[in-house]
Amino acid sequence: MTSTIQGDGEYLGGNFTSLNNISRNRIARLYANGSLDETFNPGLGANDNIRIIAIQNDGKIIVDGFTFLMESQEIVLLAF
Repeated sequence: MTSTIQGDGEYLGGNFTSLNNISRNRIARLYANGSLDETFNPGLGANDNIRIIAIQNDGKIIVDGFTFLMESQEIVLLAF
């Protein structure tokens, strides 16, 4: 699992398909208290493990891993 801090919470990436019984395919945002930020919608999420997650200066999320099926304008994909 990987994570990066942003403001009042953190983005979490890894090889999970849900958090707190809510579908979140391998990427989610948590508040500082550990609860799921349900306003962050990664669309379909990733279809394989996310190994690295980072935030650009413009606020876009960068993820790196294997192959992805994501539909979000907030996320930049680096797949290998």
